[in-house]
Amino acid sequence: MNRRRYDGYRAVEDAIVRQALAEYPAGVLRDLAEGLLLARDESEACRAAAPVPDSLTSLVDCGELSRFAAHRFWALLKGCGPRVSWAASWDDPMAASRPWAVRGR
Repeated sequence: MNRRRYDGYRAVEDAIVRQALAEYPAGVLRDLAEGLLLARDESEACRAAAPVPDSLTSLVDCGELSRFAAHRFWALLKGCGPRVSWAASWDDPMAASRPWAVRGR
């Protein structure tokens, strides 16, 4: 852990508070951020980063997080861990076509 990563973790926590998220989505985001923060090497960071896109998609699909907020958390979460090769976007291309997906939030 270093100062940059800790500041990234705090930014996620601050964004959770500003969004006034319910307990479940806040817990998911905190767990993701903590896993990234505590990763000691690239291998651990890759394992911690792997569930981030699906977790964000799931939070959007169940209406717990807006797409705008998910994009913001994607950027914030990337700052919590060691520098690794992240996917270009968290956005699952199928999410927009799901009938139960929240739109425009």
